[in-house]
Amino acid sequence: MTKTNKIFIFIIFVAINMETVMANENIQQPDYYYLSVKTRDVKSAIKINGAPLIQDIEGEGIITSEPVNTWLTVGKNTLSIEMNLLNEKSSPSVEVQLFLHDPSSPTPAPKKILAEFYYPPRDNKQKEKLPYSELILFDFRNDVGTNLWKEADKLSNILENDKKEIIQLINNLEQSLLNKDIISAINIQKYKILDDALSEKKPFEQLENATKKSYEWLNKQTGLISNNITLENSAFAVCCNNMVVFVSRINGDDAIQLESDDLYFDIAIYVSKIKGKWVIVR
Repeated sequence: MTKTNKIFIFIIFVAINMETVMANENIQQPDYYYLSVKTRDVKSAIKINGAPLIQDIEGEGIITSEPVNTWLTVGKNTLSIEMNLLNEKSSPSVEVQLFLHDPSSPTPAPKKILAEFYYPPRDNKQKEKLPYSELILFDFRNDVGTNLWKEADKLSNILENDKKEIIQLINNLEQSLLNKDIISAINIQKYKILDDALSEKKPFEQLENATKKSYEWLNKQTGLISNNITLENSAFAVCCNNMVVFVSRINGDDAIQLESDDLYFDIAIYVSKIKGKWVIVR
C-alpha cells in the first residue's frame, strides 16, 4: 500500500469515528486513550499487551495516533516496541506515546502519558544497536467497560480445526464486503462494534451507523477484488494474556486485502473464542 492510500483510508475512518465522538457535546465524554507513533528509516512493530496495533514492515515511515481504549485491561499492561534496521545508511527514529487524551484538544493530545519510548534516547544514553526491542510495563486502573476481557476463553493452543474456522470467518467477512452485503458484514463484526460502543459510552446503533457509512463508501469503489487468506498463507499469534489471536499473512501483511481500480485496502483481524465460538473482536 502506498503512503497516500494509507493516509486516505485512515482519514476516512477517523473522520467517521470522530463524528460519533463529537455527536453530542452536551454529553460528558468518556476518557479516550491513544497510541501515537512516529517512525522514520526503521522497520517496526508497536504492540499493546502483545497485539501488534501499528506495524511498518517495509520501513516506509509512520505518523499516526490510534484509539486504544479497547486494548487496555485493568491492572498490568505492556507496551512493546520492536525495531529492525532498514539499511546501513538509514538514520532510524522512533517516537511512541501512550496517553490519556486532553478533551480540550480537537485532535489527539496528551493530558497524561501512561508510557513512552524514544529512539534515539532523549536522556543521552547510548543507542542500542538494531535489531532491538523494549518492553514497558504500566498500570491501568480505568475500567472502560468492554466485555472481551470478561468473556473471552483462555487459549492453551490453536488446533487445526480452530484455524479452519477462523479462516472461514475471515473469508465470510471478506465476501460480505465484496458482495456489498452490509448487513452480513455488520453481523459478523457485531461483537467488535459493541465493545467499541461500550468503550466510548455510545449507543451501539451510533457506531453501527458509522460502520455502515464506511462500508457504503467502500461499496462505491469500482473493480473491487480480494486476495484471499488461506490456511497455507496465514499466521496465528496468541496475545493479550492468551485471550486474543492476531491473524495475519505469513509475510506479516493484514488478513483481509481488498483492491479497487484506484485504491488498496487492508484490514487487521483479531479473534477470540467467546462461549466456545470464534468471533471477530477487534
